[in-house]
Amino acid sequence: MMLLATLVDAVNLWRWEYAVSNTPKGKRKPPRPEPIPRPGVKSRIKHWGRGAIRRSRFADWWATHKRNK
Repeated sequence: MMLLATLVDAVNLWRWEYAVSNTPKGKRKPPRPEPIPRPGVKSRIKHWGRGAIRRSRFADWWATHKRNK
């Protein structure tokens, strides 16, 4: 699986480089592709919290933490 992910990343990078080099001046260049997640390798992306909360809980929290100006 690691070899396949590496191959896909290399092809995606080549396609991105080709698109960037052929983008006309004045146009926005495409974003660099993200690498494919490898199985068994920790992600570099940090996740905050445990997931979604109910709207009523958020409303209660917001009411107590909102700054009064």
